[in-house]
Amino acid sequence: MTVDIIGSVAAVLAVCGLGIGALRWHVRRPSRWSTGGLAASVAAAGVAVGVFAIVVLLRYDPDLLGIELPRWPSSPQVQLHFSLWTVAILALIDIVTGLILAIALRRRLSRTEKVFTVAGSIGVFALTALASGGATLVALRSAPRELTKPPEVGWAQASGEVANLELPLDTVQEIVAASAREGEEDLAQTAEIVSSHEGASIYNAVISPVAPSTQNVLLDKQDTQVDFFIGQASPVSAVPQENAKVSPEVTLNKDLDVTLTCSFCLGSRLQRGTISIQSNPVLHSSHTNFNIKPDKTLTSDDTGHLIFQVTSKSGILVDSVVVPVAIQSPGVTGQSIVATTTPFTALGTYASPPNSRPVDLTIYCSSDGQVVQLRLDPTNEQLKTLFGGRERDSGTNQERVFTARFTWADLSGRLREDQTQLGAIIDQDPVLQRALTGDPTGATVIPQITKLSTDQERILMDQVGNTGKYLYAGLFGATKELQEAIGIVEKFKRSDGKPLLIRIVTESISLPWQFLHPLGPANADGFWGFKYELVVDPAPDKKGYYPADLHYGNGPLIFGKYHAGVGDLNQLVDSKGQTEYANLSSTLGFKGLLPVADSRKLFLDELTNHRPDLQMLVVFTHARNDVTQQPGATDVALGQSGGGPALAFGPTEFVTVNTLENLQTSVALPAVFEFAQHPLVVLNGCTTGSASFFAIGNRTFPRTFLSFGARGVVATEAPVWALFADDFGTSLLRSMVTKIPVSSALLETRKRYVHDSNNPLGLLYTYYGGVDSSLVLQ
Repeated sequence: MTVDIIGSVAAVLAVCGLGIGALRWHVRRPSRWSTGGLAASVAAAGVAVGVFAIVVLLRYDPDLLGIELPRWPSSPQVQLHFSLWTVAILALIDIVTGLILAIALRRRLSRTEKVFTVAGSIGVFALTALASGGATLVALRSAPRELTKPPEVGWAQASGEVANLELPLDTVQEIVAASAREGEEDLAQTAEIVSSHEGASIYNAVISPVAPSTQNVLLDKQDTQVDFFIGQASPVSAVPQENAKVSPEVTLNKDLDVTLTCSFCLGSRLQRGTISIQSNPVLHSSHTNFNIKPDKTLTSDDTGHLIFQVTSKSGILVDSVVVPVAIQSPGVTGQSIVATTTPFTALGTYASPPNSRPVDLTIYCSSDGQVVQLRLDPTNEQLKTLFGGRERDSGTNQERVFTARFTWADLSGRLREDQTQLGAIIDQDPVLQRALTGDPTGATVIPQITKLSTDQERILMDQVGNTGKYLYAGLFGATKELQEAIGIVEKFKRSDGKPLLIRIVTESISLPWQFLHPLGPANADGFWGFKYELVVDPAPDKKGYYPADLHYGNGPLIFGKYHAGVGDLNQLVDSKGQTEYANLSSTLGFKGLLPVADSRKLFLDELTNHRPDLQMLVVFTHARNDVTQQPGATDVALGQSGGGPALAFGPTEFVTVNTLENLQTSVALPAVFEFAQHPLVVLNGCTTGSASFFAIGNRTFPRTFLSFGARGVVATEAPVWALFADDFGTSLLRSMVTKIPVSSALLETRKRYVHDSNNPLGLLYTYYGGVDSSLVLQ
């Protein structure tokens, strides 16, 4: 909407305001002058409405009156809605004018006054009728209708616009039909139609040298060059057809970074290059080259994957391109590897590495922003037998895709309300507040153990249980087969007596899975977080296995904490952070602690300087999802501006997900921002996890640190009160140094708190990463 539209609307509003003022003047002190003012304001309103109507008509039809104006970039649906609103507004103006006319005629007016008043009103009625007629015509023209065949002129224009794509005639018809139905709101669909046909631009990866007569069989320990680009299909490209389609988001960027991940290569396993995007005459890019040296001893079966991650200059993932390859010794007859769209055996986000702990059940959960979908993959043979094929479609024997009963919008709204309610329950109960945060008045000594009474436990368990039962019914209640399958999981017991190990792979959706609870009274035995070992993998774009044991020697360990200045009400967070820092060395035995990073700058500097050797990162601070830009701040604001969740290091010092993503672009090509030692990360602050209810899509702290190379991240899904966070965090780290997997340590710590201290808030913590990630103190 440009200046002429805004100006005409403002004019209508202004003269309507004048009319109301003149009416009040005329009613209070009727005179010839007041009547004239009233008539003049009515006439002015008519003129303003007329101008507005003309502007609208010109906008919809620039050729009218021979005047050139840019056409509105809106779809027929938008034009329809705007036209209907225009008619409604004009009708309202008519009603107001009629009221003014009726009031004026009831006064004692001279003939001249009546002429002016009536004439002005008629003018308004005439102009609004004209504008309403024009808007109605636009509405009729914009009404949805089935398009059986594009008009011939459309054929000519479409052929002229996309001739260089060399598309077949039926493809052009499909594109024109899609554009005519949806207008510019469906350009993504049009782009997909274009890219799905032969002749469209695709991803290419040309590898040299390769085994004779192959495109994707690499030679062991040979220097190899990989040429990556977007363009017409190359006959020697190694990218499978199903993986080669270009995301429509690519066209929204001028320059893109391409990061190559090669888990079986000697030397650098991560390399980065840049491609420049051109759209004319066809979509294509510049070339970026990578130099690798494959080593078959780094694979389990002489096969692997080259992973190309395409990201914007702001660090946002745009696309991932997977190229399956084989590695053979020079001189041996090669065989081409057939690409597949089934779960990749070498991708850490889809399968566990060889010799890892066996997973009993994998749940895949994804959302397109509206519908939430699930897939189940029982890998425990006994469990799989009990499922009896319920997880597969009976007709095709393919994995069955289940649709949840709620939409993502419904789910996020409910989670936000429940999080707020949980905070309110604690804040309004002085006894609970003292146990979890210390006395809010500072008048009593803070207890050292966050032990609750059975009544307090019931209050918290009921509230968390309400959320868990809502999630449980919404996720698993859609079909009979899904209900039966989950019922089997609930009753299943492992033969070794250990809790089930459930791995959850998520994409574009975040849930507090540990909250899940069957319908019925809430109790500790019902929550998934108290009976199952849960491992969440939120980063399907991260390729390669998550490393297992972290052999921690002399560090370094980065400790980030909140710094409370004079007058800051968060003194407790500051002091408990200092206590936890001291406990890491004195109580838990960690060596190599770096100086406390209690400011935004110190934290970012330590992350950058210790990329090669960082072994652990522990943060004890506030974390928020509703931070607004502070005056003079250099960071991106949150909320609608897209900054994402934030770690607070002071009242005005925040590190957002956006801040961390920008670290990717802070290193010179071809280097990549990554943690070479694959550290463990513990984010002990309010709402640092993926299910934080203001998190922006996949842009979360766990996903970001995992993409940097972390082997595991512990984070929170809701506000965690300072005293409890200190107590639980120290206990969790104490469990982790016993060499058991992090997910097992978290389960044990949760159960100990609920059984020994009547405290169920360990459910607020989630583990993200690999199933075998553990901590071994040297």
